[in-house]
Amino acid sequence: MTTSNLQEQTSQWAQRGIDAVHDGALQLRDKAQSGTDATVLYIQREPIKSVLIAAATGAALMALLGLMSARSR
Repeated sequence: MTTSNLQEQTSQWAQRGIDAVHDGALQLRDKAQSGTDATVLYIQREPIKSVLIAAATGAALMALLGLMSARSR
């Protein structure tokens, strides 16, 4: 195998890697957009339930942070 062949093969592998990363990024973006759309639709259909879920999540996070800060003292 010549140096030129090795360079070309390496270049092809690099391009495949770049293409794979690009494709993965596109798929991730599409999944994130689908999740965002589903969340917005849920909030529009169930606004009261959404607020209650958000409040419960916030309260749970604050309790967790409170426990963590109490342990560090």
